Amino acid sequence: MRDTACEHGQTGWMSWAIAICIDLTCAANANATRRPTGPGAARSPGPSSS
Repeated sequence: MRDTACEHGQTGWMSWAIAICIDLTCAANANATRRPTGPGAARSPGPSSS
């Protein structure tokens, strides 16, 4: 990703920022895709009140 950003005129820290944003977006999307949803989906226990 960083190389592609550099090839299109984004250099220095901006090329790294673009690459990191794309990587984090892909990771967040993959995590959301694997999360069970809908009726009957297992829910994680919330914080305990004790």
